Amino acid sequence: MTDNALKSLHERAMLVRHTISRKQFRKFDREATHKIAEDNGADLEEAGRFNKILIAREALGDINKIASSAYQHHLANTLPWDDQGSRLLPSENYFPYTNKQREYRERFETAVAEFVAQYPSYIEEAKARLNGMFHLSDYPDVDTIADAFSMSVRVRPLPNVDDIRAGLPDAEKQRIKDELEADLKAVVENAILNLWKRLYESLETMRDRLKDYSDQDEDRRFFKAWTNTVRDIATLIGKMNFTDDQKLEEMRVRCFALIDQYDNDTIRENKSIALEASIDADAILKDMIGYMGD
Repeated sequence: MTDNALKSLHERAMLVRHTISRKQFRKFDREATHKIAEDNGADLEEAGRFNKILIAREALGDINKIASSAYQHHLANTLPWDDQGSRLLPSENYFPYTNKQREYRERFETAVAEFVAQYPSYIEEAKARLNGMFHLSDYPDVDTIADAFSMSVRVRPLPNVDDIRAGLPDAEKQRIKDELEADLKAVVENAILNLWKRLYESLETMRDRLKDYSDQDEDRRFFKAWTNTVRDIATLIGKMNFTDDQKLEEMRVRCFALIDQYDNDTIRENKSIALEASIDADAILKDMIGYMGD
């Protein structure tokens, strides 16, 4: 990556932090833990801890499912950045990403509202289920329970290596700038490598599945996901290649050509075609390894 390309990154990508808060409704029960240990003659410190489930898991099912889907979408549509929760979002993927995340947040808030409306009945159910272990003080007040759930996306710009304004000698400013540029370059290279790996692994899976399919008896099922996953990832990479990596673009186009050449119906009906597709995929994979290195 050239220095000019590095300096223009703040115009082509941004940082995004995805945050989800959910109350788990599990609580350590000291009395139950003591009783279980005593009844079994076990050492209290070594026997473990008894955590009671305050609200049935089913009651939180929709909230948890939406939260999980939103986070998986976040991971798929962004790239690694740091260990503090921020990820890299290419500008070209900004609107597809934020629009979808907005949908998830609206669904999440609807599910939370429905949970809050049923919250008193869930407490009544827990009273019967927990019996002697039930304590009303374990449950937040109905007026505040909604505050225990939130989903948000925060976007901020990439750090600008030229914006060092501390009152330091010029030599020290240059040293700090050089370090920041080196760090930024390493992170960006790792992000692009992540795209290479996504494309490689999806194509590798397709190759292996098609090879196995061609070798098996006629009753083995064929799944469109084997090829469709490659198409989906190649499409996404078209919006995520924010450094204009030409080799990555070349491989992306070759993957598209491969998928278009061998349509799903033809592969399903002719196992010799499935074998040909797997061989052609293997050729692309070998070329990719040459660019990816170890």
